[in-house]
Amino acid sequence: FTAASNRPPSMRAMSSSQHIVTHALPHASHARREARTATTSLTVSWARSEAEVRKAQALRYQVFAVEMGARLSTPQGAPAGLDIDLFDAYCEHLLVRAAGEDGDVGPVVGTYRVLTPAAAKRAGGLYSDTE
Repeated sequence: FTAASNRPPSMRAMSSSQHIVTHALPHASHARREARTATTSLTVSWARSEAEVRKAQALRYQVFAVEMGARLSTPQGAPAGLDIDLFDAYCEHLLVRAAGEDGDVGPVVGTYRVLTPAAAKRAGGLYSDTE
């Protein structure tokens, strides 16, 4: 699952689970404060167009290249600012969106690629085989 970071830059190197555990320990040395939670409405849907797949690729680029500093190998001639690889054409792309204003569909804040066994055969293997 790929999601944009809403943590300050000083905490981006921590995994989400580290961030949650650090702040959820009941025996923390600091005084307990009343917890305040904000609710965010999310919608989940499959990408149904090339434009929606591009939004997933743009988010992956933002997370992996910009936030994490990864050096991505993108195909020659691929548009800048997108994380594109050969598996994109074989995967189903799941999009997580925050609710927009007035109930409109908001920005993509998370994405996940699903590669079915049949699609993996057509792709020549699994993504993990390339690592």
